[in-house]
Amino acid sequence: MIRSVRIVGSAAIVNIVLGIIRLKIFAILLGPAGVGLAGLYTNLMALSSTVSGLGMGSSGVRQVARSNNDELRRSVVLKALWLSGLGLGVLGGGTTYFLRE
Repeated sequence: MIRSVRIVGSAAIVNIVLGIIRLKIFAILLGPAGVGLAGLYTNLMALSSTVSGLGMGSSGVRQVARSNNDELRRSVVLKALWLSGLGLGVLGGGTTYFLRE
């Protein structure tokens, strides 16, 4: 338990540090307007990712955990998650592309 908390915590710290570095680079290269525009693009990307995902992340984890002892069921669940994730990603990317104006 402690080990998993340590791994997740260190990953969060690395993510925060990389976000600060990325924001600093945007500020130096693009100025205040560029930072605002990058923030809008980041929020748009997060919104489209959430809508396109349709809750697959949490339900997928639940299904994989439920099929822990049955290898056949686990392989079916993983294949279904992969294919549905691919389909939803293509659908979300296409929708974002056609609504870009």
